[in-house]
Amino acid sequence: MEDQERITQQNELPARALVVGDPERVLQAVGRLKSPVEVWRVREFLAWRGYFHGESVLIASHGVGPSSASLVLEQLFQRGVQIVLRAGTCGALQSEVTQGTLVIPTGAIRDDRISEQVLPLEVPAIADVDLVHGLQAEAARAGYLQVSTGLVWSSGVFYDSPQVPARAPTWIASGAIAVEMEMALLLILARRYSARAAGMLAVEGGADQELDPWNRPVDSETNQKMIQSMLDITLETLVSVA
Repeated sequence: MEDQERITQQNELPARALVVGDPERVLQAVGRLKSPVEVWRVREFLAWRGYFHGESVLIASHGVGPSSASLVLEQLFQRGVQIVLRAGTCGALQSEVTQGTLVIPTGAIRDDRISEQVLPLEVPAIADVDLVHGLQAEAARAGYLQVSTGLVWSSGVFYDSPQVPARAPTWIASGAIAVEMEMALLLILARRYSARAAGMLAVEGGADQELDPWNRPVDSETNQKMIQSMLDITLETLVSVA
């Protein structure tokens, strides 16, 4: 509760926010802002605000997994943030989604076990159409051609248990193109607060045979270029979409 209060007590937030899992990625993105100022630093939760093309924006980390992310995302929406883009990473679920691909989710499979405590599972997790189109257009403008758009699987756990049937084959057969952990919660919270949300996810390969049946290796140079492009594209979209 003390950590939540330290975040809550900060000043009024901008209407637009970029959220990431890793606090180090916040610092990567902050380098693109003018007049950046740290807003909070609590455990893995780091937030800075500044100006991008003259627009006030917030960049914040939400940690790993939907339970961690719910603390920060709730605070953003409760305090008036109206547009949130997530810049994260994911694992491939389809053979054509190779490392270096930037995934733009149109929606998310709600297998996170947290979003159902916000709104019933019957409510779909759908990304804001204008933000999706904005991300596609900005990626094309930037010349980033390795982009896939489609459904993603938001899993509440990183590792499967041998005691529970694996879910990955079902979601692969259903057409999900990537797996991550926080997208469904973001989309459902945005709907709960009548806000707008979408995201872009960098495919880093796969952690194991289960999540990436093709067991593709991760190339660090390709990965860094992809992350840099993702941050540029999401920030440009964040301030360009009305």
